[in-house]
Amino acid sequence: MKKFLIGCGIFVLVAIVIVCGCSLYMGAKGVKWMENVQVAVEKTAALEADYPFTAPDLGADVDPERFQDYLAIRQDIIDRTLRIGLVSKITQAQAGGGKPDVGMGDIFGLMGELPTLIGDYETILRTEEMSPSEYRYCVQVVLKSIKDGSDQGEQDFQPLWTKMAGEVDSIQAAIDQHNSSQPPQQQVHIDLNEVMTRIDSSPASAANIELVRQHLDTFSKSPEMIWLEIILTTVISETLPQMMQ
Repeated sequence: MKKFLIGCGIFVLVAIVIVCGCSLYMGAKGVKWMENVQVAVEKTAALEADYPFTAPDLGADVDPERFQDYLAIRQDIIDRTLRIGLVSKITQAQAGGGKPDVGMGDIFGLMGELPTLIGDYETILRTEEMSPSEYRYCVQVVLKSIKDGSDQGEQDFQPLWTKMAGEVDSIQAAIDQHNSSQPPQQQVHIDLNEVMTRIDSSPASAANIELVRQHLDTFSKSPEMIWLEIILTTVISETLPQMMQ
């Protein structure tokens, strides 16, 4: 796993560590850590009640103003993620042209930050009055628009889609490996291949493709962030509440 993590992009690495480290850390740290996670998870779950959202078809036009809110949240999540100790270690190593030495201590350190991390994500979402469900819908719209733009031969979209799609198999393999060693309540029920199939259900609207095009530089700076967004919202909204039971 260590070798795999070193080869990952930063945001994919964070997603994989959160997936694979949850049950391991829970077994090692016990009650107090679980209580802190429980509080953070419950606050995040309250967003669904406070800002209810029913997802329309992925081909429906997104409100441009709401899309701007999503982009603001996304940038805040990137900024917060880059302050994680493990992530800082990796970015510093990369800046110096070296390879990060990622060990179990680093992974446990990230898991120790998880309650605060979830709490910060909840605060970021609440600032824009957005639930995790709505945020995940926006992510899927972006993913679909980039894929459809690429399929339509849009040269600006093709290299970005290639980078995004290129991460799917390795991330899913790590998730499946984790799930194979865990009881059902501690498994992460994410099938990224199913996500890829779902975005083919109906064509992206021309308005959505154009909206994403206007912000293509933003997505190109961190193409692997798309998978952290999907995994993070699933783990916080579904996996961790099941683990807390």
